[in-house]
Amino acid sequence: MCLMCNEKPKQRTSTMQQAVAIQQAASQHGFDWQSLAPVMDKIREEIDEVNEELTAEVVQRERVTDELGDLLFAVLNLVRHAQVDPDVALQSANEKFSRRFQKVTESVASGRGAFSDYSLDELELFWQQAKRKG
Repeated sequence: MCLMCNEKPKQRTSTMQQAVAIQQAASQHGFDWQSLAPVMDKIREEIDEVNEELTAEVVQRERVTDELGDLLFAVLNLVRHAQVDPDVALQSANEKFSRRFQKVTESVASGRGAFSDYSLDELELFWQQAKRKG
């Protein structure tokens, strides 16, 4: 099962790169954290806010979208502080996930033959094996 088929990212400024550029502009005006600890704290805060919205008695998609956007923005701030290109990092994660999922697919095919024949726990074992293999 091909999840990526080796697609290359589009040659344009991504929304992630735009977020990093906005953060860099704010940083040039002194509006930035000087260490990673408050960046990590902000990510934890945003995760808590996403959780609050997703577990509310009435889930409001606009609020969930807003909070997930805030979480992504905070994570991209960490990416910026780590001096990593967000598109390169995500492309690498996509490729790694695809490789591992291909190994899970192969394990399923060589076993009972269908994903539906396995519990999520069993599939997770295949996933952990794929992670160990690289």
